[in-house]
Amino acid sequence: MQTHQIYNFSSSEYEKISTLADFIYNTSVVLAFFCSNQKEINELLNISPIVETLHNKADILNSILLNKIDS
Repeated sequence: MQTHQIYNFSSSEYEKISTLADFIYNTSVVLAFFCSNQKEINELLNISPIVETLHNKADILNSILLNKIDS
């Protein structure tokens, strides 16, 4: 089980981090979709696991930030 540290960010810092996290998440969604639909390109098959991991980690980060907004 992973533990998460608690950080105290100002609202402007939090907004910047949230914006960057959204950008990373959205980019990872596009990359994952592209890699899954272009199976004939061998290089994409090689990086697909990396892209999937990036997508999963970005999803976790986004959910942590969204839960912070709700609390």
